Amino acid sequence: MTLADYQVLLLLSHAPHHRLRMSEIADAMVFSSSRLSYQIDKLARADLVRRQRDDSDRRGNFACLTETGMTTLRTAADDHLALVKQIFIDKLTPDDGRALAAILARLGDTRRPTTEERP
Repeated sequence: MTLADYQVLLLLSHAPHHRLRMSEIADAMVFSSSRLSYQIDKLARADLVRRQRDDSDRRGNFACLTETGMTTLRTAADDHLALVKQIFIDKLTPDDGRALAAILARLGDTRRPTTEERP
């Protein structure tokens, strides 16, 4: 699984109903629509996601996480977290960790709201 695969599955796993509009995923990943379409097609062929038409806006589509996708993500998450710990967290001192947490808190959440979160 590539990092891009993992990121798409992770985004979908945190989304309401495990689905996001394609444009929301593209924005979050800074992908062009054609690059994201390729990525979603690849994940769909592996039965990790499926496309769903947006009945309220015929121009839009959702990407939805499948059960197979959720299982695959859970399996990959253990390996991913172990690798992050090894190459990043283990190299930080407690002071480094506190400084990084303070910086990230200042930066805040720049994620765009999902369809379900918009007023």
